[in-house]
Amino acid sequence: MADYIDAMAGPGVPQVSRWDRGDGATAIAALDQAMAKAGLPDRLEPATRLLAQGEQLFEQAREEKRAAADRLEQATRALLTAGPGGAAAAYGQVLVEVGPWLGDQPAAMAGVMNAGHRAQANATQTTFAMAHGLYRELGQVCAEAVAEVAAVPALPREVWLSTTGGQAAEAAIRAGHELAWSRLVKANARWDAVHAAAALLRETGVFQADLLFPAGCPTMEGCQFLNWEPAVEQLPQVRRLPATLRLRACVDRGWQPGLWLKADHDAYRAATAPRPGLLARLGVGSGPKAEQPVEVG
Repeated sequence: MADYIDAMAGPGVPQVSRWDRGDGATAIAALDQAMAKAGLPDRLEPATRLLAQGEQLFEQAREEKRAAADRLEQATRALLTAGPGGAAAAYGQVLVEVGPWLGDQPAAMAGVMNAGHRAQANATQTTFAMAHGLYRELGQVCAEAVAEVAAVPALPREVWLSTTGGQAAEAAIRAGHELAWSRLVKANARWDAVHAAAALLRETGVFQADLLFPAGCPTMEGCQFLNWEPAVEQLPQVRRLPATLRLRACVDRGWQPGLWLKADHDAYRAATAPRPGLLARLGVGSGPKAEQPVEVG
């Protein structure tokens, strides 16, 4: 069974963005892995290609430095063993040639390493530029995972009464729902991978305006549920369920799970808001108006 990151876990201590640690290479690698687990491999190829270019430059610089050190060592040995003649001049020539790669301020070494860091910085900026498009793709995958979970036949009561994933799986298999349980496991794994990748994308900082959810809506619940108010109240109950059952429980409760941004919430509220015509047919606000007092002059 897959190891769940528990995308529905409660909020923890705020963490520094993973993009602020070093050159972003680790964050890109983690995002690339999560995207692949979600069924979207190679989406970060433009960024990973730049990372590879940077690493190649680093390795070339290290190789040149090693080669320069070897040359200098050989020249030193020749100087010590050679008799009178041009050994000193040859040694001086080697010093000139290896100087850009050795010493306190080796210009060539610094230049190549700087180019490598620039390539890695470009990889991070490329990822940031791709963030919204990647998020949309993840949203589509998330919708497919939710639809797959919703289509699974209802599981027996014994499954829902289980306290661990192992017990729930055993109860499902014993009741003849092995295929249904397998579908739930796979869909939940995709849900977790989607939200792991989405969390990394949100940490880029390019989604600030897209996370302005309705007043009172926490960011995590806003990202995961359109019908977030009951989710905020009832998530502690759902978290006590085995991980494989949680997404189905959210679907059954009508929380509209998925991967959402502010625009999705705006559209959902507009679609579910009572229409004025309906209010009129229901008699809301259509009662007789109270007579206004008449002033006597």
